[in-house]
Amino acid sequence: MILHSEEAEFGFDVWQHHPDRVVGFVSHTHHWDTYNGRWYYSTTVDNQYSVILTKPAFFHKYYMYMFDNMMPRSAKEMIAQTGHCEELGMNFLISSVTKKAPLKLINKHQKPVASGLVNQWQACINAFTSIFGIMPLRHSMLRVDPSLFKDNVSILRKQYRKLEIL
Repeated sequence: MILHSEEAEFGFDVWQHHPDRVVGFVSHTHHWDTYNGRWYYSTTVDNQYSVILTKPAFFHKYYMYMFDNMMPRSAKEMIAQTGHCEELGMNFLISSVTKKAPLKLINKHQKPVASGLVNQWQACINAFTSIFGIMPLRHSMLRVDPSLFKDNVSILRKQYRKLEIL
């Protein structure tokens, strides 16, 4: 995923106001599947989300320290085996610490995900729930939209000048 420099700068500015959260561009969600008795992971673009993919995203470097040093060993082994669950693992870790949902930035970069990857994330979400002993992920519908910075002042006075044309 390639971001425009002003999108990255806007994301960083939002993160500076919410340094305890994951702030990013691509979101997914989860819900309880009553019929099968397990958590269901969804990549469908929806109003509600609970996971922000960490590539690209902003989060405090302390969470990387926690990931390396405090993440349960069985979770790290699962991440190493699958090679695709580190983003979900990071969201589990941060949500379990903060008890807060991530923040999504509006973007035009959300693309379909291969079904094989969704199946791996499906297995990971249920394994992480067992490992953590809880479901820490929190849902949100909040989106921080850079288009809200569009106004009738001179383009030379605007902080994010190129966001209006993206």
